[in-house]
Amino acid sequence: QSRGLWESIKAEPKLGRKFAGTAGIWFLFDVTFYGNTLFEPLVLEAAFGSHSANATDGYELLETTVRDSLVISLLSLPGYFVTVFLIGRRTCVCRS
Repeated sequence: QSRGLWESIKAEPKLGRKFAGTAGIWFLFDVTFYGNTLFEPLVLEAAFGSHSANATDGYELLETTVRDSLVISLLSLPGYFVTVFLIGRRTCVCRS
């Protein structure tokens, strides 16, 4: 028996809860990801100092900024690997 999309959506159990959970997690990821991107210049300056005074040309400034950004980005990789490992696994006992 072939049902339409809307009928399948209405028949999905606990759809509102699943939607709210997905939207909430997505929102938190966006806040952390875009927050890190937005404030990355401040983090780089706090972590590595100001490079604009030490750079002799634009290429050197670009090179140091890219290197420092790469170091900061590599710090987030363990979290991504753990997330990929845990997706699809039942890691907690959730109440039905």
